[in-house]
Amino acid sequence: MASKPRSARTLSTLLFGLSLVLPSNLSVRPSEKKEAKKLEQTVAEYCFSVSSDQGISMEKVTTFPRSFLGYNPAVLAVINGIYFGPPVPDSFQYEPIGIAYIDGKSNLAKSGAIRGYFTISKDGSEVLVSENMSQPFSDYHMVIGTHPLLVVDSQIPPQAFEERYNRTGKTNRSAIGTKDGRNVCFAVSEKQLTMQEWAEQLQYEGYKGALNLDGGSPSELAVRGKPSPRSAFEPTRLVIYSFLK
Repeated sequence: MASKPRSARTLSTLLFGLSLVLPSNLSVRPSEKKEAKKLEQTVAEYCFSVSSDQGISMEKVTTFPRSFLGYNPAVLAVINGIYFGPPVPDSFQYEPIGIAYIDGKSNLAKSGAIRGYFTISKDGSEVLVSENMSQPFSDYHMVIGTHPLLVVDSQIPPQAFEERYNRTGKTNRSAIGTKDGRNVCFAVSEKQLTMQEWAEQLQYEGYKGALNLDGGSPSELAVRGKPSPRSAFEPTRLVIYSFLK
């Protein structure tokens, strides 16, 4: 699907889709109210495990999460992803910016600022969010590189507090992360937040690790059979999808 011409945009999205059998314990839900700390914002999330029966992959597109879900009947959940921008000034050929590596393919995004990594091991058993990588991409099934880090080892890293990420104020946010080092979670904010508030909300929700994907108009989580927490109004440029092997 070709996108209509628009002014050059410096940020981009990476979109994630799932095509796996839906376990009974998976759901899109608002965050539960907790007594220890009062947070007004909520998170809509979808968590799943990558296994020998459930694969995950990526490809370039120009569409919305909800549209990708509609075009692909085997897909269960879709989220927008990493920042995107045109390859040259005033060009309308938008490209994902960062790292989008999947199963030996590393040409899905243009090089850009990377300050954190989300990785899935070859067998899908280990999911990590970290500031650095000690192994080559070929040792992983999936690597996503972008910024900023939101949660690492259940703590909020300094990146999330930096002025560069918070000076634009509140907007809708999307992230990818893990709660236990084994599952993958797609998350979007149901209210507009600063980057610091977004990190605090994910930590509050029990994330062991989380990496920001994008924010603003492209942010959307679409899950089959569930109402969307919010609808994006700008298409993404890349999809990640999980499928039955």
